[in-house]
Amino acid sequence: MLNEYDNANDRTENFNKHREVMSDFSIATLIRASDYINRLSLFIPQDNELLDDLEEIQSPLMEVIEKLRTNEECPHCGGDLFMSDLPQYDCVCPICEENF
Repeated sequence: MLNEYDNANDRTENFNKHREVMSDFSIATLIRASDYINRLSLFIPQDNELLDDLEEIQSPLMEVIEKLRTNEECPHCGGDLFMSDLPQYDCVCPICEENF
């Protein structure tokens, strides 16, 4: 249940489609996108306005990443673990792509 107003019977078709599409996004995808933006910004001159656009794109990604980050470390690679998007697991490693 999303909140106290959420009722499966009252969900619109678009809401269900939206939820299905968004389920393909994972913390690993967000981190890869953020890393790509960081690497791309290294090739752009500092006074270029494109850097501002990239920062604007990356900012919401980083907010989500930080909200999902836990204090746990991956037992395999030592990287940060994040809250899992699967109900049967507590954490996920975006590097190993393994749930714990």
